[in-house]
Amino acid sequence: MDYLVFDTLGSKKSQNKILTILKGEPQTFDELAKKTDLNRTSVFYHISQLQKEGKVDKKFVGKLAYIGLKKEYRGVKKK
Repeated sequence: MDYLVFDTLGSKKSQNKILTILKGEPQTFDELAKKTDLNRTSVFYHISQLQKEGKVDKKFVGKLAYIGLKKEYRGVKKK
C-alpha cells in the first residue's frame, strides 16, 4: 500500500471520528482534541478539510471557535 493511500485512509478515519462527536453538539478545537486523542494541529487540519467539503461550520463566540455540523449534513444518512 502506498503512503498516500494509507494517509488518506487515516485522515478519513479521524474525520469520521470528529463528525461522530459533532453529532452531539458543537465543540471547541480543544474539546475535539481531547475527545479524539489528536493534537490541536491535527484537529485544525481535519476541520479545514471538512469545511472544504461543506460538512462543518465554524462559529466564534467571544474568543472561542465552535465547530458544528452543517444543517444540510445533519440530515444525510448513510445507506
